Amino acid sequence: MKKTIKILLYIAGIFLIVAVGLIAWFVSVTKDASLDENKMTETTQNINVFYSDGSPLKSDEGYVKLYETPEHLQKAFIAVEDKRFYSHKGVDIKSVLRAIKNDVTSLSAKEGASTITQQLVKNLYLTNEKTVERKFKEIKLALILESKYSKEQILEKYLNTVYFGEGAYGVKKAARIYFDKKPEELSEEQSALLAGIVKAPSFYDPFINPEEAKKRRNVVLNEMAKENYISQSRVKQLKNKDIILNFNKNSSCDEILNNAAISDAASLIGKSEKNLKGLNIYLSIDKKTSDELPAPDEYGINTDFSFIIIDNKNFSVTAFKSSVGEIKRSPASTVKPWLIYAPAIEEKIITAATKIKDEPTDFNGYKPRNNSDEYFGFTNARDCLCKSLNVPSVKLLNSLGIERAISYADKMNITIKNSDASIALGNLSGGMTLREIASAYLPFSNRGNYSLASIIDKITDQNGKTLYLKSTKTKRIFSEATAYIINDALKLTSKTGTTKKLNSLDFEVCSKTGTNGNADGNQDAYCVAYTSEYTVAVWLGNKNGEKMPNEISGGSYPTVLVADALSDIYKDFKPGEFNQPDSVVKVKINNNEYEKSGRIYLSNGDKTDPCFYFTKGTQPQKKFSERLPEIYDFKINYEKPYVLVTVEKDGNTEFEIRNAFDDIVYDSFTGAEAKLLAKDNYIYKFYILPYKFNGKNKIYGSRVPLPSVNTCKNLKNPLYYR
Repeated sequence: MKKTIKILLYIAGIFLIVAVGLIAWFVSVTKDASLDENKMTETTQNINVFYSDGSPLKSDEGYVKLYETPEHLQKAFIAVEDKRFYSHKGVDIKSVLRAIKNDVTSLSAKEGASTITQQLVKNLYLTNEKTVERKFKEIKLALILESKYSKEQILEKYLNTVYFGEGAYGVKKAARIYFDKKPEELSEEQSALLAGIVKAPSFYDPFINPEEAKKRRNVVLNEMAKENYISQSRVKQLKNKDIILNFNKNSSCDEILNNAAISDAASLIGKSEKNLKGLNIYLSIDKKTSDELPAPDEYGINTDFSFIIIDNKNFSVTAFKSSVGEIKRSPASTVKPWLIYAPAIEEKIITAATKIKDEPTDFNGYKPRNNSDEYFGFTNARDCLCKSLNVPSVKLLNSLGIERAISYADKMNITIKNSDASIALGNLSGGMTLREIASAYLPFSNRGNYSLASIIDKITDQNGKTLYLKSTKTKRIFSEATAYIINDALKLTSKTGTTKKLNSLDFEVCSKTGTNGNADGNQDAYCVAYTSEYTVAVWLGNKNGEKMPNEISGGSYPTVLVADALSDIYKDFKPGEFNQPDSVVKVKINNNEYEKSGRIYLSNGDKTDPCFYFTKGTQPQKKFSERLPEIYDFKINYEKPYVLVTVEKDGNTEFEIRNAFDDIVYDSFTGAEAKLLAKDNYIYKFYILPYKFNGKNKIYGSRVPLPSVNTCKNLKNPLYYR
């Protein structure tokens, strides 16, 4: 008994020492933790975003009073976030003990025990770091907060500061973004959805992961039923309801930019979007230029859209206008220059003059089709890109190899998860934002160098300390030569290709279109164009995935919008031309032979011969000279009593068959079958002598010996010469 008492006293002593130590640690860590009561009375958003001229974005939704929110909204948050909200004093001891027990049992530290009061403290006063010291401060400030403010005041402030994703701080903005409603108009299931989102706003975003959002909503409804806030029968009804979201085409550009700025800022300084309070974000975007960008409704069409202008030299977005923000969509044929043609030139698989046969082709079950099912036969690579032909793009991908093509995307941090032939036409899983698509063209105006175009120039904290200052670091993707050769092809696109609506511009502009759709309509339509100074890109589509009429394609309205923007940019001056690097040579080639055989020779001086740009070292070195006739292939077979010979040759070549005594035993000019009578018990030796007839004389090529024919025995298998 005494021994047991000693052990218990020993254990109690240890606990007392630990407790005293923890209390001392708590006091030491939290001695400077104090409550700035101004933050409880502020009603403006806690992140400030500014245009390049210093004017602020007006994206604040305003403050909502607790009495303006429905009771079921309040109960949804309490049920899932803090069941004993009205009974604890800021810290829920039961939840803390349960979390400790579960963490010890699972050997992890995943389960939290933060009350709504603690969450508010963290949102208003603390960082998002996961340390014991921060937790101590959170607990102390939560206790102080509860002693000074009522539960209703705390819940009201919480609902106005919690982050819901999509750039929405506060329930008022979240209600409008997700449902186009005021908070008081929210239904029970909509309130449950919003309460569920705050656990992980990116993951439970219903625009991005509707199924996960629905599951989380139903969890909240179950928790509400457990607390008797709602009946089980009502929960059953609500669980069956689909999530109907607001795909509002009239969101302000300020709001959309605000969302993009918050997302980018979080990435740049390595913090959660939830934890950016007090930051000042300075954009590279000019408000006046952005406001003046045209919109589709000005042209009589009703679609969602995004419009972006990038300063090529400093890799900054200077203008942005959108009805949807930075959503990811299929980039369609806008990938061809940077994913297919530039890598193929860089790897010296092709030159701009290389001919590729454009014809219906089955690639192991994948059958790409050109627009209107029109095919052009053997076409040079420059024209294939200019016309955005689909079959040649897939053929080039096969020559490159999918892994090698994707490696170029990887260099630009463009994620391609699927690895099939359809990526040659822009079928990229996960899609791309318009900024990513436009940025992928920046190497062509920057001598092969890349950086993702930035919308943020600077970020400071609430005390003015600079947390981020733009300093562009570029990465070489292509050589200067490859970039210039692509520019040459895309300049032609603006003259005679898919963007010929840009032909009226009186300065150099490179461009490319992209259209994703089928005979039933188009889902995405793009035009990307760039000068030596600016890149302009437009996307048309519908955020909800509805198809547009087929007349809305990349070469139609998007190109017109781009043309108008470029005309406005260059109304008072003209851009400089693209400078040809020393690593590129311009060569005139022999068009006659090029058209007949596809072979590339230097021009003999004909004024009509075409010119192409080549990476130095890949250009033709010789002029064309008339080739001697030649035999490509033949087959010889003895079928008693005849020796049968078939020959493969070009259309201008004839041939003689001669025996060992040089006698002509057959001449193809006669048009007869090469059927030679052979007697038994002989060994025959023949050879083929190809020739071309110039009208007067035969011009002979090299003789081709044929295998001997032994008529002493039957030859069961035919003989081949290759």
